[in-house]
Amino acid sequence: ADYNNDGLLTPGEPSTRTAADGSFSLVSAQPNASFVSLSDAQTIDTFTGENVTGVKLKAPPGSTVITPATTILSEIRETNPSASAADVASALGLPGVDLQKFNPFAAGANADLALAAEKVATQIISTVTSISAAAKGAGANENTAYDKALSAVSSAVLKEINDGNSADSISLTDSTVLNEIKQEAKSS
Repeated sequence: ADYNNDGLLTPGEPSTRTAADGSFSLVSAQPNASFVSLSDAQTIDTFTGENVTGVKLKAPPGSTVITPATTILSEIRETNPSASAADVASALGLPGVDLQKFNPFAAGANADLALAAEKVATQIISTVTSISAAAKGAGANENTAYDKALSAVSSAVLKEINDGNSADSISLTDSTVLNEIKQEAKSS
C-alpha cells in the first residue's frame, strides 16, 4: 500500500510479493491507500520466462487488481481526481470493463474481454518501456525516464477522453499516436 502516494515503498507501508500467478494479499491500515507494484530482479514474466525490472504499476484505492490500465487510471486521477474509470476504460478500447476489478486471468473471465484487456496491457507496457528505454539510452535516469513515459501515455489517454468523441479509443499501435507520446515524453 502506498500511504504517501510517492510510488515507492516507504518505511511503515505494508508490502508483499506476488505469487507466481500475480495474485497477492495485503492488509492496509489505511483503507483509502492506493497500491503500487514494483518489479525487480526476482520478477518473472510468466509469458516469456524473462526477468522484468524497472516496471512500476499502480492501482487506485478500492482496486482488486494492479494492471497497466489501473496505472493509467491512477496517473490520470493525480491531476484529474474526478476522472471516471469508465471513461478511461472506453478511451483504452475496453468499454464496460471495470478496470479496478477485472482480472483477465480469473477463472470464468470472459475470454474475449480477457484477450482485449491483455492486448491493451501489452500495448501500454510496450509503449512505456520502449520510450523509457530510449530515454535511458540517451542518458536519462531510469526512474525519471519511466515516469515521463508513463505520464506521456496517460496524457494521450486523457486527450482521447477529452476529444469529444466517446465512440473511439486510443490506438497504441498507430505510429502518429506513438510519435505524439514520444514527443510528450521528451518535452515533459
